[in-house]
Amino acid sequence: MSAVGRFAGVALAGVRAFFPLVCGALLGLSSACKSKPARPHPVAEATESGVSEPSPGPAEPEQHLRIAPIPVASVAGVEPTPEDRRSLAASCKVEHYGRHEYYFCDNLVDRAAARSRCVSAGLQLVHIDDAAENEFVAHVMERGCCPQSLSARARWPGLWIGATDEQQEGAWVWDDDGTQFWRGGARGVRVNELFSSWAEGQPNDGNLGPTENCTRATRGKWSDTPCAINLKQDLMGLGYVCEGKPLE
Repeated sequence: MSAVGRFAGVALAGVRAFFPLVCGALLGLSSACKSKPARPHPVAEATESGVSEPSPGPAEPEQHLRIAPIPVASVAGVEPTPEDRRSLAASCKVEHYGRHEYYFCDNLVDRAAARSRCVSAGLQLVHIDDAAENEFVAHVMERGCCPQSLSARARWPGLWIGATDEQQEGAWVWDDDGTQFWRGGARGVRVNELFSSWAEGQPNDGNLGPTENCTRATRGKWSDTPCAINLKQDLMGLGYVCEGKPLE
């Protein structure tokens, strides 16, 4: 090896030995000049604010609850009065069957609004107990109570009644007391032999999944229908039937 080569080797060894001392003098810790360890796999993702949040755990399974009847005075907050009934009667056709009053209303509304209007007057959406009562409701409709709701232009002709499976898919109950009368879809079964009058192939959720959770009656036959209806499309919305005891 030449003298030049030996000199270069000695110089390189000196630089390697001297470099950590320089780092220690400048940074106060020689390890600061070493490469950083690899970042461990993150357990949280940084948000836009720079604060890390833990990753969400597995979603909790959806809980199905039994429906509870709504007290008739809960919407208005006070006991309904005869004036509340007269106000509803001004826009509805009033009929009597047995010891109850029935209000056939042709205002095109979604199901929540229909129920709210009934409850505000101390009534509920109609609970149809048997074939005779169902025939009574169908007869009033046939006599032309509600031309808007039964129009050929209506996307879903009929009137809202009190049957729903909103709380648990396939468990059809009545609003006023939570009584279940049907279990399943079109091939379902009656519960405790209670009355139902589904149209052929109903209830079927429209073959679009669990989206048709409320019920309309059309001349004696029932169909499941979306509870919320877009009133801006065609002639949509439905009339409704309220039922209750006369106020004393």
